[in-house]
Amino acid sequence: MRLFRLPATNNRETSPSFPCHLKLQNDLVGMDLRLEELNSCISIGSEDVRIVGIYGMGGIGKTTIAKTYYNLMSCQFEGRAFLADVREVCSKGGLLSLQEQLLRDILMEKHVKIWNAYRGMVMIKNRLRFRRVLIVIDDVDQLYQLQNLAGMKDWFGLGSRIIITTRDEHLLMSHGVDAIYKAKELNNTEALQLFILKAFKDCRPPKDYVPLSTNFVNYANGLPLALEVLGSFLFGKTLNEWRTSLNRLKENPENEILDTLQISFDGLEETERQIFLDIACFFKGKNKDHVTKILDSCGFYPDIGIRVLIDKSLITIVGERLWMHDLLQEMGWKLVRQESPKEPGKRSRLWHYKDIFHVMSKNTGTEDIEGMVLELPKPKETQLSAKAFLKMKNLRLLIFHNVHFSQSLEYLSTELRFLEWHGYPNKTFPSNFQSKELVELNLCFSQVEQLWNGIKQFNNLKVMELSHSKNLIKTPDFRGIPNLEKLILEGCIQLYEIDQSIGVLEMLIQLNLKDCERLVSLPEGIYGLKALKIVNISGCSKLEYMLEELGHLECLEELDISGTAIKQTSNSSFRFNNLKILSLNGCKGQPGPLLSILPEKSSNSSGFCSLMALDLSNCNLQEETIPKDLSCLSSLREFCLSGNNFISLPASISCLSNLQSLFLDNCRKLESLHAFPSNGLSNPKPGFDIVVPGSSVPKWFSHQSSGDSLTRIELPPICSDSKWMGFALCTIFIIEDRIDPDLLDLDLGCSIKIKGHTWRHQLEVGFLNSMEQFGSDQLWLFYLSRHEFLDIDWHETTKISCHVEVMFTVHGTGFYVKKFGVRLVYEEDVFEFNQTTDQLRFSNYENFDVVHQVLDESEMDGALVKRSYNDYIKRDGAESSGRSNFDIEPHTKRLKDSD
Repeated sequence: MRLFRLPATNNRETSPSFPCHLKLQNDLVGMDLRLEELNSCISIGSEDVRIVGIYGMGGIGKTTIAKTYYNLMSCQFEGRAFLADVREVCSKGGLLSLQEQLLRDILMEKHVKIWNAYRGMVMIKNRLRFRRVLIVIDDVDQLYQLQNLAGMKDWFGLGSRIIITTRDEHLLMSHGVDAIYKAKELNNTEALQLFILKAFKDCRPPKDYVPLSTNFVNYANGLPLALEVLGSFLFGKTLNEWRTSLNRLKENPENEILDTLQISFDGLEETERQIFLDIACFFKGKNKDHVTKILDSCGFYPDIGIRVLIDKSLITIVGERLWMHDLLQEMGWKLVRQESPKEPGKRSRLWHYKDIFHVMSKNTGTEDIEGMVLELPKPKETQLSAKAFLKMKNLRLLIFHNVHFSQSLEYLSTELRFLEWHGYPNKTFPSNFQSKELVELNLCFSQVEQLWNGIKQFNNLKVMELSHSKNLIKTPDFRGIPNLEKLILEGCIQLYEIDQSIGVLEMLIQLNLKDCERLVSLPEGIYGLKALKIVNISGCSKLEYMLEELGHLECLEELDISGTAIKQTSNSSFRFNNLKILSLNGCKGQPGPLLSILPEKSSNSSGFCSLMALDLSNCNLQEETIPKDLSCLSSLREFCLSGNNFISLPASISCLSNLQSLFLDNCRKLESLHAFPSNGLSNPKPGFDIVVPGSSVPKWFSHQSSGDSLTRIELPPICSDSKWMGFALCTIFIIEDRIDPDLLDLDLGCSIKIKGHTWRHQLEVGFLNSMEQFGSDQLWLFYLSRHEFLDIDWHETTKISCHVEVMFTVHGTGFYVKKFGVRLVYEEDVFEFNQTTDQLRFSNYENFDVVHQVLDESEMDGALVKRSYNDYIKRDGAESSGRSNFDIEPHTKRLKDSD
């Protein structure tokens, strides 16, 4: 039995077994496509017994889809049964009645009596195991319901189909269904059509009603239940009544809709309810990992809770962010407001500016308030009273951005678990504030000069972040926070002293002092921190003598000393045995002495044996300043030498047998590339880019198009072990010479759409900004391995073909695509492909912006290109996390989503 998910698709080709001649009812909008998708899961022609689940949020149309399919297809079976409202029936003790109904409907017997559930299971198996039946079990919410109604496949005859509808995906997986179909919201066109049918009983609404109709459709956000309820309610009402109803919806959502949605919420455990309400009120659209960290600090076990909410169709994760349907969020808001309809100060959560202003200005806070979140885009002086915090004894979560008070802050709840106050306006913390519960303190962009004097007890504090607090002059005494794991002080430009007590932080893992320009030294206690793994002192331009001391941090895995003046003054042996990432980008110290830290010969005891990424960019390196023997870097996978002055690639690079990525951006004196490792550059995800001057797409590209228009390619039937390797693409683009290169804000990308999934391959902006030949045509050629398209199940294309859509897009004035070409690459094409790339490489060598190794017929996995080092920088979150700019795992810059 193979469990699979139906991929999102817009393919309207109907399965041959689907009876298209049967007409659907007029008010079943969008049903034909959904039935086709469901039918592909059910596989009506196969003789095995299949159990298929339909899941989705409340009101999404699961029952309607199942009922319609049942009505259309039941005539092809020997028996049929539709068991409706299983959750509600079982809640009233009706499991036996469902077993009886199942047998009555299929056997066409009026009198079936079952005395206990076990006897019912035996009767179902004995009476139905030789019958080909279609059964729908609707609105299931407990596993025992399925176990008693359709426990095993062998209860039913060959060719039988069991369809289950539920809000809980995990329940389906636990029962071992053969396929899962996710019911989706209606698209905008379908939603408007359904709303009009319900509101006007016609497809042509009066012209004056069209804008309001669109507003109601937007409110429903594709939820069929909401569209039907709203449309039916508005039928026959005047235009003024429509306007009034829309305004009322914003304050008081329709109860019939929210009550239906609340059924899923009512079935949650208490901790899961708290997580749901926190996400609905505070964290919709926020990064999942960040929210998980916050919820974990509140003791909510979010890894389990978030999974439960996803399974029950209450939230989704899109692009690593937490999302929920707008109406589910409205339901969460309603539940919180019902705690105290008239007084916000008696609710558990406050998120609306109006409510927070009321509580903080009128001092109506109470012990009921657990969380407050207010993120203002810029500082705003308001007449808020800090005294309101005095009554919030149970406040566990406080997130303020740019919120200022008319008075200084003197009290905060000792129950606080997570405190994030960007732009905190005071010079110090409340003198009497100590908390054994506080896990994370984040006061970025604050006005703090010194957090506190003396010793404060914060025994559970794990993260302290004061980044970009430009008035901070010294750190607090650390003796009261023994469990601190992360200390992030990036951009504290006035900071000149790290308290000597930092040596007591035996749990400290990460230290980020990036751009602390006034620091001239670090306390000796830092060098004795046994757990320290990540150190970032880049941009600390006055730090000079400390490299030898850092070498004694035995657990150190990431070290960034870019932009410092650090010098190596001795030939001492270093113990960087666990160091994985080292960046010396733009160091002011002389590169030769710096590189003397590398041992002369390879030895596991000499350090650097674990180094996987090394950045020596912009270090004024020449051939003689790079060590002749780099065999000590046996684990190196990424090597950045961008912005240096050597003429040829140093011969010592040839010994780096594990090297995957080599960066040579802006090495403008580079003439020779003969020093590649003897076995080439290996990469588990083959692919590369080339940018050279050129005005024509090579004839080898079989599909060519002018401009940046869409090209549609028929992808023939293939399978996972076929000789098809991937896509080769080429485009001609131009940047007009009248543009100031320093003002360039350019983007060139290629979108590839296959089976409903879209990938975007983007040319690094750094290449475009560094180009010298503005006003002339440039050729960009790249290869994408089939392994890049991990979301495609290529087994599904063994019998049918599919289409590939390719389109190039540009962003920037005076920047456009003139033509492009595409070709499917098979193993037999490799020789021609190598010839094509070699011609480009050698004919344009002086302007060869991207170094690559072409495919080799004997080593298909040996294809790699050098992409810009910036492709490997973790932009999102790197500033606050303090992690090095290197990313150990190489990747192509792609934005992937599911349409």
